[in-house]
Amino acid sequence: MKGKAREMAAAQKVADWQIAAILNIGQRAKHPLFVTNVDDTRPDDIAAWTYRAPVEDQARLGFAIAHALDDSAPAVDGLSRDLQGKVDVIVQALAGAKNR
Repeated sequence: MKGKAREMAAAQKVADWQIAAILNIGQRAKHPLFVTNVDDTRPDDIAAWTYRAPVEDQARLGFAIAHALDDSAPAVDGLSRDLQGKVDVIVQALAGAKNR
């Protein structure tokens, strides 16, 4: 997540040595963090999206993401239109992720 702050700082032409400014810029950004849990969590406030559901539904979400990334993974039927839209967003974020 610090990498995201550095990218944002570079876009605003803030030098690396101005770490306080970089961290300040990064605090306001939503990061490509997607949280699934049965209850609220501390990272919820910085997450791009939070999904609170029973464990079985969280597993279905994970399987749907896996299938969207790899057709050989089992498909998941019966996802709501809204949840399928979130799967698409997560898959796009994962596909655009950088190795660090």
